[in-house]
Amino acid sequence: MRTRVIGPPGTGKTSWAIRKVAEFIKAGYDPGSIVATTFTRSGRRAIKEKVRAILRSEGLLKGKAEDRWIGRTIHSICKELLGIPSKSVMDWKHLKDFADAYRYKLSLLESHSYDVDGEFRDVMLETADDYYLFFVDWWRHRMYPKPELAYPDFMKRFWKSLPGGFDKQRLMLFLKRYDEYKRENGLWDFADFLVGALRERACPEGIKILFCDEAQDLSPLLLNVTVMWESRAERSFYIGDPNQAIYGFMGGDHKLLAEMPCEEEIQLVRSNRVPRAVWEKDKRLLERFGLWYREDYLPRNEEGYVVRGRAPSWRELPFQGKKVFVMHRTRMLAREWGDMLIEMGIPFKALRGRQSPLDREEVKVVGLLERLAKGEAVTIQEMAELVADTSYIPSALYLERGAKTRMKRLAEQDPERPVTKHDLPELGFNMRFMAKFTEGKLFSLLKLDEREREYLIRAYRKYASVLGKVEIYNGTIHAFKGEECDIAVINPDLTKRTADGLVTSPQEEAKVFHTALTRAREGVYILYPQRGMGFPI
Repeated sequence: MRTRVIGPPGTGKTSWAIRKVAEFIKAGYDPGSIVATTFTRSGRRAIKEKVRAILRSEGLLKGKAEDRWIGRTIHSICKELLGIPSKSVMDWKHLKDFADAYRYKLSLLESHSYDVDGEFRDVMLETADDYYLFFVDWWRHRMYPKPELAYPDFMKRFWKSLPGGFDKQRLMLFLKRYDEYKRENGLWDFADFLVGALRERACPEGIKILFCDEAQDLSPLLLNVTVMWESRAERSFYIGDPNQAIYGFMGGDHKLLAEMPCEEEIQLVRSNRVPRAVWEKDKRLLERFGLWYREDYLPRNEEGYVVRGRAPSWRELPFQGKKVFVMHRTRMLAREWGDMLIEMGIPFKALRGRQSPLDREEVKVVGLLERLAKGEAVTIQEMAELVADTSYIPSALYLERGAKTRMKRLAEQDPERPVTKHDLPELGFNMRFMAKFTEGKLFSLLKLDEREREYLIRAYRKYASVLGKVEIYNGTIHAFKGEECDIAVINPDLTKRTADGLVTSPQEEAKVFHTALTRAREGVYILYPQRGMGFPI
């Protein structure tokens, strides 16, 4: 029996799935017979952790292996079923080697195109070679028999965005070389996981219940995998919101969810997140672009606010205890804003785009040294770990010969042994280190470039009391899918590619900004576009 669960943003779709999974287990189903998939990191984490918490509280789950298929991506399950080792996965390092071998120009290789668990990511599409690589996934997700048959539809959809130099003959040569490279090196890419699972009829053993969250982003290929699993199950649940289908460019098709035959449909209508002002703004957006909107959809019983044209007070935000998302349409725009926040000295973390210096592991070292500077004690184990990684503190500059070995030996003997600042010379920290440590020049001890060091010094001076709990996040709208915040800051700027998309596929662009608007629990700031072309949000 198949059930479709539809609900707009904030109506608790994932929470509904979590409760339902727990209900089946309480009713006697083996946790190992339940498969619960989703596409986002936050969704995976929520499903896995919350189901475990419910079951452990009732003594129904004792080991992690019992719920091995709960809170997974479809890709990661296929990878495990096929027994593919991680070293055989075509990751960005292999892509770089491939690109170097044939002198292809691929932008931001780390973004192509899933993480290790198969989470969808928005990709960087700048060069003709980027589009060739993009086509590799696209034609298989759309399940064309041959790439030649996919080419006319690809051109029809993306022709306005294609850069100069894009050519069918070069595309086919790229595909040939790409397949040869994988074959010669024994590699699988993420679409191969799905194709391989279908070919081998690979299915989780003993499956009885299937949950597919974020089902509006299913591609024909992904749907074929879930339907194969579903054929061996007793019940299946497809959960999603067609208006949040924002991976059409990757082959996703919201009609697969909206039009699939079902024996039962459940509608969730009360948002626990979106306040009235944001709800009204979002409703007008959807209506303007001719998108479906439930008349009985109800906002959270709070007024909220929508502010246009200006950003919130960046200097005050870190002290307000608010979770803030700064969202952009592309990685390039997120990167530019990351640069701006660094120049302003605003403490932030990055989901996509420019990495924040606060995300670097080296920054944790400052917290440890700061505790020592204040007269607090740390453990010898912490100190041994600090000096073991020379990417943190250059040992040639700041440690006496044999210091690392000495601290490692002491940590093995008594890892909890307390260490204070007075013990540092005895442990092997030299005069140069002690001079900078005593003067409070902690960031100058780390291996950082000058720009990062200056940013951290400014941020530390202004926001030292909140650096450990910063909740300003910068990234692409796609990166925040499935997440929620107190305040959303939306940059409506469009790049040429996304501006072309607004012309050729206006509803798809509207869905992206609908997703951005509905992350906020309290309010939204919509900035004025700075590039001349912005989404009319």
